[in-house]
This record gives sequence, C-alpha cells and structure tokens, in this order.
Amino acid sequence: MTIAPLPHFIETEALIDMPIAQAWEKLRDLSIPQYYVPSLIRTTFNTEQKEGVGASRKVHMKDDMVLDETVIDWNENHGFTIRLHRGDKPLMPLCKEAHFLYRLEDAGGGKTRFRPAMAFAMGAAPIGDLFFTLLVKKAMIRNLQAVAIGMKQFYETGKSANPDFVGE
Repeated sequence: MTIAPLPHFIETEALIDMPIAQAWEKLRDLSIPQYYVPSLIRTTFNTEQKEGVGASRKVHMKDDMVLDETVIDWNENHGFTIRLHRGDKPLMPLCKEAHFLYRLEDAGGGKTRFRPAMAFAMGAAPIGDLFFTLLVKKAMIRNLQAVAIGMKQFYETGKSANPDFVGE
C-alpha cells in the first residue's frame, strides 16, 4: 500500500549496531515502544491484531495524555507507518493528519540505519501551516531525535532507554 505524502515532513536517523533482521524482530513488536520513546509509560492494544495494517495501540504518556496509533502501512522487514490520532479525532488542533514512519535500512557491516520520520497535514491554511512552522516543528524534531537515540540504546543494550518507564 502506498500512503500519499503529507506536506510537512521531518526525519532523522540513527545507526544501530545490529543486523537488520534482528532490528526488525524488535521493531515489529508493537507492544514495546515504552522502552525507547521518552515519556511513554504504557502501551495497550485497541485491536486483537498485534501487527500489520490495521493493528492499533494506545500509548499512555506520563502526563496522562493517551494517543492512538494505528498501522496504515506495513513493509515486512523494513518498517511501517502509523497514523497518530485520538479516537476519531486528529492528533492536535489544526492538524488534519499525522503519521510516524519507522524505517529500517541495511547499513552494511551488520548494522542497521533507523530512519524515523513524522509527516503532518495541517488544516486551516495558512494558519495551520504557520502554527506547524512556528510552534510544532521544533518540538517534533526534538521528539524524533529522542526516539532515534532511545531506540538505538534499547536495541543495542536490551535495557530501557526511557527513564519515565519503570517496567512491568
């Protein structure tokens, strides 16, 4: 399935010292983002389906915010895209659509390049686009970089990289 690109796109990358097949086995487990996503304290599933297009989870943040994440694209061995939302509502005001892309690439030498990205479509143009540029973009870049660093640390050590998650 091809997802139409959204107008606002940010990305970063991290080099993980692990073969891509091993990284994919961890990434495909949608129950464990609290080990590497800052401020995330718990993950529960909205669906019986635990992977692939249609799988959906709730992520519970330390500030009591709860978000829904639904898989809208699944590329076996290479990553997936999730739609970020709150039930039937968008992620945030003025945002029509928000996606988080988890992408893995073979970097050679037994290493994996993790290329997380976020994509947004804002409503109420041009106000929504200005809102994104002035207020949202910098925070999302910081968040994306923190996820990349956390995932690298968790994948390489097997230990939680998220100080807000205290374990099961």
